[in-house]
Amino acid sequence: MCGFLFYHKKNRNISLKEIKSIKKATNLILHRGPDYKRNLTFKKNFLFHCRLSIQDINPRSHQPMIKKFKKENYNLVYNGEIYNFKNIRKKIQNKISFKTKSDTEVLLNSYILNNYKNNLLDEYSGMFSFLVLKKSKNGEIFFARDRFGQKPLYYYDDSEKIIICSEIKPLISLSKNKLEVDKNVCKEYFLRNNYFYQRETFYKNIFQVLPGECGVIKKNQIYLKKYYLNLTSGKKKSFNKGNFFNQFKKNIINHTIADKKFAISLSSGLDSQSIAHVIFSHTKVNYDVMSYTIDFEGSNFEFEDARNFTKSYDKQIKKILVTKEFLINNFENFVIKNEGPIGGIMLVGMFKLAEQTKKDGYDILFSGFGLDECLGSYKSMRKSFLSGDKFSLIDSTNVDNSKYFNKSDDFRINEIIKKYFFKYRIPRSTHFMDRISMASSVEMRIPFLDHEFVEYATSLKQDFKKVDKYLVREYMKKNSKHSKDWMRSKQHVTHPQNQWLRNGKFSNFVNDIIKENYLYKNYEFLNKKKVLSAWNKFKNNETHNGYTFWQLINLFYLKKISKKIIKDNRIWI
Repeated sequence: MCGFLFYHKKNRNISLKEIKSIKKATNLILHRGPDYKRNLTFKKNFLFHCRLSIQDINPRSHQPMIKKFKKENYNLVYNGEIYNFKNIRKKIQNKISFKTKSDTEVLLNSYILNNYKNNLLDEYSGMFSFLVLKKSKNGEIFFARDRFGQKPLYYYDDSEKIIICSEIKPLISLSKNKLEVDKNVCKEYFLRNNYFYQRETFYKNIFQVLPGECGVIKKNQIYLKKYYLNLTSGKKKSFNKGNFFNQFKKNIINHTIADKKFAISLSSGLDSQSIAHVIFSHTKVNYDVMSYTIDFEGSNFEFEDARNFTKSYDKQIKKILVTKEFLINNFENFVIKNEGPIGGIMLVGMFKLAEQTKKDGYDILFSGFGLDECLGSYKSMRKSFLSGDKFSLIDSTNVDNSKYFNKSDDFRINEIIKKYFFKYRIPRSTHFMDRISMASSVEMRIPFLDHEFVEYATSLKQDFKKVDKYLVREYMKKNSKHSKDWMRSKQHVTHPQNQWLRNGKFSNFVNDIIKENYLYKNYEFLNKKKVLSAWNKFKNNETHNGYTFWQLINLFYLKKISKKIIKDNRIWI
C-alpha cells in the first residue's frame, strides 16, 4: 500500500521553484509509504511515489516503476493490491519480460500489452488506484480507481496545472486558491448524512475520481469514464449452500497473499469473526495472527465476546481501550487525517487500533466491512424493501404505486443494494478504512468488497423476512470452533457515544464548541438558538440521539482547519 502524486504543467516547463514546492507537498503523504520514496522529474511532468512494501519487498519493486517496451517508455505509480496478479502473470509472461515478483510489474506489463483498452481493468481483482505516464509524442497519461473505491484518488485542475494524488492535503498545499470548505457538501452531510460519495469533496475545487472510473489527460484536459457500472441485474439466482461456502472461504483465503504479517480487526459480530475463522483454520503462517478489539472506558462492550471467540482457536487478542480523554485530545487530529468528518466513536477506536497494529509489527489488517451490504442485512435495507416506494399527498395520504410495476421483487432489491454500494454506505466505509489504516502505515484489507464475491453474493435470492446473513450463519454454525447461537439475528451493539455526549468530560468539550459564535458565523445555515435548545433537551434526556451534535463538532473542526495557513507541513501529520 502506498501513496503517489502526479503534477502536470499545462503550458510551460516546471520551474525549479515549483519542484521545491512539490517535493515539500509530498511530505504530506509519507505516512502512506514509509519504506521508500522516489520522484521522477520531466519537463512538464513530475511523479512521486512512497512505498509501503507488502508484495515482493525487494528494492527491485520500488516505484515509480519504469519500463521500456518497443522503444516506448512507461512510468507507473500505483497504490493497492491486485490479488489475482499471479494468474494474470501466467497469461502474459510469454509476451513480455518480468524482472520482479510484484503485482506492480504485472499491472504495468498488462497495461502495456492492452494499451488501456476497455477490458484492461476487468482483469484486476483487488483494490487499486494508479497512473501511467507514457513518454511519447502524445505524452499519454492514464489513471484509474478500483470498482468500490477502496483506494482513493483526487485531482485538482486549474488554468496552469493538473495534480492527481492519493490524498487531498498535497492538493491543498499546491493549489492556487486559499483552502475553502465547500458549504454545499457540508449541508448535504448535515441534512442527510450523505458524504464521501459524490465528485465534490469537503474542499472547493478538489474532486475525487469516483469508484469504478478511469481517465486520461489529453491536450491538458481531464476526460473521465465509468468502466464499472452495475453490481448485478436481472433475476436473482437460487443458492447452493455448498457452493456459497466454497466461494466464501476461497475469497477470504485469496486476500491473505502477502510477504508481510497480517492481523484482524475483530468485533463481537458475525462478519469479522467469520473472516477470523477462515484465517485461523485455513491459512498457514509462521507467526501468531493477532486480533484487536475496541472497547470503551466504563464498561465491557465487545471485548469479552471477542476474547471468548479467540480462545476457542487458541489465538491471542488485545483490547484497544478508548477513553474520553483520548477522544478529546485527538478529535481535531483525526478530522485532519480523515480529510473530512469522523463517522462515529467506533472510528476513533479504529485509528487507535491501527496504530497499535503497526507498533506490534503487523503491516496488514483485515476488516469485516461490506458483508451487510452484500447480503442486505441492514434493518434500513429490509425496511426499504418491505415498505415499498411511497410518496405522500397534501392530505398526508401515502401512495404506493410500486405494486403495479411490471418489475419483480428482485429489481427492487437490486436497486436498494446499489444505493448502499454507491451512495449510502460503501463510499463512506472505504474512505474511513483507507484513512484510518494509512495514517499508521497499515494496509486495510476488506475481503467482502472483492468484486467477484460482491457480484456473486448480490445475485443470490434474498428473503428479507428471514434472519439476516443466513448463509454465513449456517457456515459458522457448521464450521466454527466457537460455540454460540450463530443463527441469532444481527444485534446492534450500543457504544457510549450518546452517553459521552450527554454527560462528563466529553460533553463539556462539546458544550464549549457548540456555544462558540465561530460555528454559526461560518455556517450561516445553522440557527444557534435552535441548536442550543436542542442541546439542552438532549442533555436533559428529552431526546434520545445526539448524533446532530457529533456532526456539529465535525463541522467546527473542518472550518477551523480550513482557516489555518499551512506554514509547515507538520500541521497535517
